[in-house]
Amino acid sequence: MAYASDETGRYEVYLQPYPGPGEKRRVSLSGGRGPRWRGDGKEIIYADLNAEPTVMSVSLSPKVEVLDAPRALFRVESVVRDGDVTKDGQRFVFNCDVAAGDSPLVNVVVNWTSALRSEER
Repeated sequence: MAYASDETGRYEVYLQPYPGPGEKRRVSLSGGRGPRWRGDGKEIIYADLNAEPTVMSVSLSPKVEVLDAPRALFRVESVVRDGDVTKDGQRFVFNCDVAAGDSPLVNVVVNWTSALRSEER
């Protein structure tokens, strides 16, 4: 199970076996929220909430015994509130804050169901 907790005074991302037994392990190094498992379970994606919000990745061994060091995937323009990642870890969708007065960019995707069919093949 991956989750975020502010028990240390700032939000961090943790892994903990569920159901137990096993100890929890911190995944993030400098704060983090909104952890999401990649669909195949090989990676955890989360938001690092420093001055420059960044989407981070931590690769996992097949038995989740070894955690790689978190690596930055890309910066985001605002705080990530929630999101998800595709099974292959190549596409992301996020719910982000927009600053007052900013006009948000809106992308409209047409024929999106054809992309779903191509992933099933």
